Amino acid sequence: MDRGRIKYYILAFLIRIPLVAFFAHDWDIYVFTMTAKMFLTEGILPYDPTIKDRLIAYIPYFPSQFNWYAYPPLPLLIFSLGYLIYMLFAYFGLRGFFYERLFVGLAISAGDILLAFFSYRLGQELYGDTIAAKIEKAILFNPFIIFVSSFWGMIDCWSAAFLMASIYYMFKGEYNKSAIFYALSILAKQLSLLLAPVILVYVFKKKELRDVFRYIVLTAG
Repeated sequence: MDRGRIKYYILAFLIRIPLVAFFAHDWDIYVFTMTAKMFLTEGILPYDPTIKDRLIAYIPYFPSQFNWYAYPPLPLLIFSLGYLIYMLFAYFGLRGFFYERLFVGLAISAGDILLAFFSYRLGQELYGDTIAAKIEKAILFNPFIIFVSSFWGMIDCWSAAFLMASIYYMFKGEYNKSAIFYALSILAKQLSLLLAPVILVYVFKKKELRDVFRYIVLTAG
């Protein structure tokens, strides 16, 4: 990656830091942060509260209510990566819930960066470097994308990034990689399943029926 593109990625990430720090949705970020914290520090899986009836509540909200993790396992690993980075910084004195939610939120926002990267790669395949660079910047500085991932704190861009990677490798003819990234997209958010018929028809048109079954087996596996 050339220096010009790296500059845009750094600027895009810096824009997201204050948004995550001060505006990410209180309830969602709290649940994501506590889920990662309990997983890493207490070994509690995010699905355990439904069995143990453990209260996860944002106390300033009244009345307190039971809340459970409502996502597939992959987002937990993304949240946990952010919390692991927090634990590293906590060793040097940056402790407290503000920093916990900051690093978890930044891990969520990193999906934007991955989405821009694979969109650029796909744009190169389809349109060339000039158009690809415009696509990349349009994602890095897209207000709606920034709102979803940083201002709100949702994991959608990770799912979209994996989906874009799947499409990219599909165009490259690397169907095994495409299937793996499609599975990751589904594991981030199940909405990607809606595109399964389109993807399988495309594979069938380019390859053979046995390749469609192989794609399904790899994705499911």
